[in-house]
Amino acid sequence: PIGFLLTGSPGTGKSLIMDLFFESLTTPKKLRRHYHHFLLSLYSLVFNRLESHPSDPVLNGPDFVLAQVAKDLILTQGWILAFDEIQMVDVAGAGILSRVIEWYWRLGGIVLGTSNRVPEHMYDEGVQKSTVLPFLNRLQDKSPTVQLDSLRDWRRELSDESKSTLDLPTSWHTGSQSDHSWSERVRKFLPQEEQTELLIYGRRIEIKRANLDQKSVLMTYKELCEAPLGPADYLLIASTFETILVENVPVFTGLMKNEARRFITFIDACYECQVKLHINAADEIDNLFFPDHDPNSINLEDPDPIQAESISELIQDLVSSGSNSSQTTLAIFTGQDEQYAFQRAVSRLHEL
Repeated sequence: PIGFLLTGSPGTGKSLIMDLFFESLTTPKKLRRHYHHFLLSLYSLVFNRLESHPSDPVLNGPDFVLAQVAKDLILTQGWILAFDEIQMVDVAGAGILSRVIEWYWRLGGIVLGTSNRVPEHMYDEGVQKSTVLPFLNRLQDKSPTVQLDSLRDWRRELSDESKSTLDLPTSWHTGSQSDHSWSERVRKFLPQEEQTELLIYGRRIEIKRANLDQKSVLMTYKELCEAPLGPADYLLIASTFETILVENVPVFTGLMKNEARRFITFIDACYECQVKLHINAADEIDNLFFPDHDPNSINLEDPDPIQAESISELIQDLVSSGSNSSQTTLAIFTGQDEQYAFQRAVSRLHEL
C-alpha cells in the first residue's frame, strides 16, 4: 500500500488538506499525530516494552522491541498513520522513527505526512546521515511527495480577514498602550489564582498562577523558555489548560537561539492542542524572531537540553545500537530547518 507526503512552505494548507483527507477515511483504524507528539509516544512505548521484560536479552533486543512497538501500533491504533511536520532533526529521533516505521510498513501499514522538506533533504546536515538515508529513500517510495505550491500564507490571510469581524479568543498584545487590555484579559481568565503542579516522567512542573475551574494558566516568558523544559513538558501544559496567557515575551535576538527554539516548540504544542493563546510581547508577531540577523545565517547547532528530558539513557542506547553519539547531539538543527521553524511559528501565531 502507498501513502503520500504533502510538502510546501508554511501556511500553504498542508495540515488542512491532511485533516480533510484523514476525516474522509471511513476506517476507524487510523492514527493522526503531530511528529513531536508521535515521537514522544514512541519513546513511551519502547520504555514500556523494555520494562515488561527487564532481564531478558532476547526480548530486550533492539530489533525485537521496535518490531513489537510497530505491531502494537497496528493492533491498537490502526494501519493508517498520519502525522504533521516530519522534521528528522536529531539522530536519536531519526533512528527510532525510521526503524519503527520500517517494521510498520512490513506489517502492512500506510504512512501519510506533511513536511516543509522533501525526503531527500530532510536530514541534509544531520549526524550519522548514512544510517538514515536508506529510510528516507524508502519513505519517498512508500509515501510519494505531493508538492503544494502557493505564494500565499493562508493562515495569515484568514487571520487578517477574521480580525475585522470577530472578537477572537486568542490575542496578541504589544506596547504600553495594550497594558490595560492585557490586564483585563488576565482578570477575565484568572478571576482567582492558585498554584498547582504537573507531573511528567517523575518530574514536577510548578505552575504558579492558574485557574483550574476555567482551565487557564498565566506563565511568564522566563518560566516557559528560560527553564529546562522540553517538548513533553509543553505538550503536557498545552493539553492540561484550554487557555494559556504568556507575558513578557521579548524580541528574540541572535544570542537567544535556545530560548527561541523552546518558544517555537511551545507554539507547536499549543497549535496541536488547539489552545486559546494570549501573548503579551515586546513587538508584533512578524518582528519577533532575529530582526538583527540575516535569516540565512541562523544556525542552531549548539547543544541544548530541550530534547534531553524526552529520552532516557536506556532508549538512547537502544536507538544508537552501540554508537558513540551522546545526548548533546539530540537537538541539532540546520540553519534551513530553523528558517522553516520560524516561518511555521509566525504562520501559526497568526492563525492562533
